Amino acid sequence: MSSFSGDRGAELRQIFFESAQEILQAMNVEALHLEKRPDDIEALRSLRRAVHTLKGDAAACGFKELSHLAHEFEDVLVGENMAQSAATVETALTAADVFSEMLEAYRTGKRVPTAEPLRKLIQNLASPRSEAHGKEASSKDSPAKKQRPKSRTGAKAKTKVLARTKSNKRAPEKKQEKKKKNTVPPSHARSAIATDNVTSSGKEPATQAQPVWTE
Repeated sequence: MSSFSGDRGAELRQIFFESAQEILQAMNVEALHLEKRPDDIEALRSLRRAVHTLKGDAAACGFKELSHLAHEFEDVLVGENMAQSAATVETALTAADVFSEMLEAYRTGKRVPTAEPLRKLIQNLASPRSEAHGKEASSKDSPAKKQRPKSRTGAKAKTKVLARTKSNKRAPEKKQEKKKKNTVPPSHARSAIATDNVTSSGKEPATQAQPVWTE
């Protein structure tokens, strides 16, 4: 039973190595197509399907490193803006080369090469998309600014200021009227002034004729 399982596993791996070469070739073709026509969304979808297939087949054969890396790349190939990104083409071509080196290591039983440079490209490709998504979410979650109601206290204060301004305008008029009243001399002062005028002129003021009453 174990021998059959081993033979079956070896057969599956052989089929996988053959189909993986076709998948890598498809990745290169779609990446070059995106380089010439960045607005071709179907090319981006074909690239994503190829990476998805490679991820599933590698997991079925037990090649976890390759499966996880393909999964990371598949996750960032989402959204129409990815097709218009020059970084998408560069990352896809680099991924095809790294996947090819990993497949060769699995085939020959050698040590799997490091994939850190590819992971950095994938992370950089995902950063603009995550930032844009975060801004969009924050704009939706942030409540609209409400206008503050006008303060009644402010309206009352404004009314008081206007009332004070009017009263201040009326104050000078009242003061002028008081001055005019103060400038009119009293009766005894007027008589004194008349006496002074007679002395200075040498003439007595004319007296009014007294009415004569007849019986």
